[in-house]
Formats: sequence, C-alpha cells, structure tokens
Amino acid sequence: MINDEQGALEMWRKILEIEPDFVQKLGQYSKLYKQLKEKKLIEE
Repeated sequence: MINDEQGALEMWRKILEIEPDFVQKLGQYSKLYKQLKEKKLIEE
C-alpha cells in the first residue's frame, strides 16, 4: 500500500508540473482537491 501511495503522489507531482491548474479545473470543492490541499501538495 505504501508503494502505491508513493507512486500516486509522484504521478500527481508530474501532472501538476505539466498542468498546474489541473486540480482546480476539477473543482475547488471536490474531495480530491481538499485531500491534496491537506497534504500540502497544492497551494491556493
């Protein structure tokens, strides 16, 4: 499970490098957005 989580986080970092506004485009109030913000992977 840990390896899966690390891989997923790395994938998100790559996505955000390519398209920094990707998560915001999904909706700022989505569960995903809130989780990434809580983990400090995205900033407003």
